[in-house]
Amino acid sequence: MLEHNTQQTSIEHLEEAVARLTQSHPFLSQNQTSLVQAQIDMNLKMDSLLERLANLTPIPTSPKFTPTPTLASCSRSHMKLEIPRFDGSDPMGWIFKATQFFEYQNLPDQEKIIVARFYMESPALSWFQWMHHNGFLMTWPTLLQAIESRFAPSFYDDATHFSNCSNVALSPITSRSSND
Repeated sequence: MLEHNTQQTSIEHLEEAVARLTQSHPFLSQNQTSLVQAQIDMNLKMDSLLERLANLTPIPTSPKFTPTPTLASCSRSHMKLEIPRFDGSDPMGWIFKATQFFEYQNLPDQEKIIVARFYMESPALSWFQWMHHNGFLMTWPTLLQAIESRFAPSFYDDATHFSNCSNVALSPITSRSSND
């Protein structure tokens, strides 16, 4: 009997569940129908917007501001500037010209070293290759100092400097000696 009651209760619960599902099913199907309709409406609106967008003509925009070229900028863009080749002679002149060129071009130091190597030749090129290969030329100021140390005459090597200095220093003494 207990078993019959349990089956009866289970059947009643199932019937109630079926009844509830049946009652809510029209709501679910109605909800699904409205969702499908909303999606269709959305697609139609998107198609309409895309069609209208395709038919639009571009709105003319104001031209971007471009500064009027000045005489300085016109001549600057047409000037051809180069660094002289460096073979080891006139190191101070080359350093000055290269520094001016790079300052004008506004190059960062690492690029200065790269560009400078294209303008080295003969003994200066061999020296540069050795220095670079051995890691001695890491910065632009280091390169300039190395060029000056290697190729510029020292104060003691400049014979013209000493000959001019000795003449000036000795001239008053010499003139005094010859007058006595």
